[in-house]
Amino acid sequence: MSQDLITRLRARPCENISPPAIELEAANRIEQLTSELDRAKRALVRSGFEDHGAAEWKPPIGRSPFRPINMNNHFQLTLTARGAVVYNSYFHQFPADVRPAELAAGDVLEDSLWHLMHIFGPHMFNGCQIPFEGNVVTPMND
Repeated sequence: MSQDLITRLRARPCENISPPAIELEAANRIEQLTSELDRAKRALVRSGFEDHGAAEWKPPIGRSPFRPINMNNHFQLTLTARGAVVYNSYFHQFPADVRPAELAAGDVLEDSLWHLMHIFGPHMFNGCQIPFEGNVVTPMND
């Protein structure tokens, strides 16, 4: 029941409120609660919890689906136009004979995570132009 209906019932308990109005309010509240329960169940299942009946939701047991990341692990990413500018400008501080070849938008870059963070970190902030396509870096098989 809505707060409005409850308030009206408390204020005037003898008021004639039609049963269909109460049924409609109850049906709407049941629908809302069912929706909230379904959302909560989906969140638990996505987090790896298992339903063991009654009030028993068990957390996932065993090996975590996440693996540790070593900063020296290599990652692969595809540069956007902004990413190519950042990457190329980073290497302009070095002498020309030790600079890598310039990259363009759409080029694939492979490097260690710490080095990617060093190059792109200062350019990453809320609202920045994304330097990687899809904002994704993919771990390489080491």
